[in-house]
Amino acid sequence: MNILVTGAAGYIGSVCAEVLLSRGMNVIALDSLLEGHSAAVPPKAAFCKVDLGNREQIEGVFAQQKIDAVMHFAGEALVAKSVKDPSIFYATNVACGVNLLDAMTRHGVRKFIFSSTAATYGEPEIVPIPEDHRKAPINPYGKSKLVFEGILADYKAYTGLQYASLRYFNAAGASQERGEHHRVETHLRESCRMWTFLERTIRPQTAPASGITSTFWTSPIPMFGHFWKSTACPEKPSTSAIAAAIRFSK
Repeated sequence: MNILVTGAAGYIGSVCAEVLLSRGMNVIALDSLLEGHSAAVPPKAAFCKVDLGNREQIEGVFAQQKIDAVMHFAGEALVAKSVKDPSIFYATNVACGVNLLDAMTRHGVRKFIFSSTAATYGEPEIVPIPEDHRKAPINPYGKSKLVFEGILADYKAYTGLQYASLRYFNAAGASQERGEHHRVETHLRESCRMWTFLERTIRPQTAPASGITSTFWTSPIPMFGHFWKSTACPEKPSTSAIAAAIRFSK
């Protein structure tokens, strides 16, 4: 299967490309390199330096490559930046995404996975957050992702698009080969600082102090994400996972 991965020189996109290759898939790695790093792209992937704002460049990739499915990780993701400059978030996360969908439509590609965000939910009313929880994003980043989810639903009716949206929280960690290397870091170090705070605040095997909520750690590939709003005691990620995350973030 031939899979186009956008944002393949970025954090999650590069690790995803690595995993796909390890499972026998052919990967077309697409990135503008404005934020990503060419060294993060797996060597076995076919790399295309493309700006999703340029329809001709996108068309060139689809004309030259056989593509069966698209995994779309490219986009703007810094919440604080979205508040200061919302325009670029709607241009990148919405308009550029439409450029990609139109190229897929012209070439008969119907399978699409979208890297959305839990920010589409806004402040949760219940936790764990169910998929059908009301959507009320509180910043332009979350709003831009939710707008694009709505566009995907329109394209499903319009073109028969088959899609899934991944609404996850902050990802952290690393694979054996690659990991987080943002030019503006907002995730890893903050997670480590928060864990240090928890270790100093909460005694083992006791309920969290008043006002302190829990962290849930998951390891998808392997990564670990976190969210607050629980009453359970936190489960600490493995030392090796933290060490790998810090090593790859340097």
